[in-house]
Amino acid sequence: MLHCFDSDIKIRAIQGVLPAYSVPASEQLKAEGVAPQEIEQYIRAFGYQNCRFLLPPATLGDMMISALRDFMRNEQLKPQDIDALINVTQTPDYIAPCNSFFYHQQLDLPHSCMCLDLYGTCSGVFNALYTAATMLQSSTCHRVLIVVGDCFRFSQIFDFDEPAHLFSDGGGILLVEKSSSVHSANLTAATNTAHKALPLSLELQSYSAVYGLFVNRIYSTRQPSSNMIRSSAPRVPEACAPLSSAIESSQVLIKDEQDYSLQKKQLFKTPYTIQKFILRSLQDLLHSTGLQLSDVGCGVLYQMHKVTIEQMTVMMNNIVRQRQRQQQAPTPATNSNPPKADLWANFDVERPDFFPFVAEDVGHQASASIPISLSMAKERFPDLQQKPIFLSAFGLGLSITSALVALSATNIYPLYTFEQ
Repeated sequence: MLHCFDSDIKIRAIQGVLPAYSVPASEQLKAEGVAPQEIEQYIRAFGYQNCRFLLPPATLGDMMISALRDFMRNEQLKPQDIDALINVTQTPDYIAPCNSFFYHQQLDLPHSCMCLDLYGTCSGVFNALYTAATMLQSSTCHRVLIVVGDCFRFSQIFDFDEPAHLFSDGGGILLVEKSSSVHSANLTAATNTAHKALPLSLELQSYSAVYGLFVNRIYSTRQPSSNMIRSSAPRVPEACAPLSSAIESSQVLIKDEQDYSLQKKQLFKTPYTIQKFILRSLQDLLHSTGLQLSDVGCGVLYQMHKVTIEQMTVMMNNIVRQRQRQQQAPTPATNSNPPKADLWANFDVERPDFFPFVAEDVGHQASASIPISLSMAKERFPDLQQKPIFLSAFGLGLSITSALVALSATNIYPLYTFEQ
């Protein structure tokens, strides 16, 4: 579903956050048990040369509080300037109270500041953007602070029975506000009117058809394994159904070898389906804003495999070439049927550099991918803020979400490195 917000809603600032400690991807894959002959193949496919990790006893909250204080100093923000704080993570330091309240206390935010936690995977930042924009449009607040990130050392959700594929710790910060705020009013007229007709546009899609491919990797509360139960007192249902009879969750959906084979075939097809959905999102967003592909600066994706991004670039350019061939083909004189609408008319030029891969030194990220990628892309592409940017992610929450945003008035900070 497509959501277009008023053009006075702006992303004021973005910053990616990473721990300083870095490990070569080859060493991490070796530690995960990947066979030596397959390590180079993994690195070629994923594209990551290094991973970043938080060292004990530091937690995600420690890293993000340090980054948030620096971020607020740079933006000249006082605690009372924040009307709401949205936290997105799948690896919280605390389950209750939630991490947003921890940030609220540590930053000394006002009592009127609303705290909200969203459980989000790779597309979680888009859910937070949608929530923030809705709050701003309802006039309940004027400035929302979004905090995203994960530290997989503390994951209580995933039960990996295969290599974790170079997961890295990291975070990100986004500040979303109404352009009528004091900060935006001080912008130059030229900057403030750039892309004025382009509102924040988001498209959120659910893709639950592959649900069965992933849920067997996640601890299920429907069939809990014994090491997930930490009860201080016995409960009646447990007396009726002893815990020892519980089925291990890692195999809940795999009933026999034939089902498992079918799952693997579906999983093989999933990346191609995801690519088509993301390109369709780009098409929808261009149509809704009246832009051409040549009008967009670049597309920054959730940090998928490098091979996936390369394949997606090929698909996009094939669409452009096919359109050009159809336009050049002579129309038969006897054809009285009206011409068909060109559904891909906005794909006007080939863009071999549209999806820059900027994650080589980071590793596989989740909800923090977008702010980290934007911080790195700013270093590599100085014109990142000259044109609207297409952002997209596929989440393990089985959602495909995309956004088209103008960042001309956005402060995109270099990566914040957390030193321990």
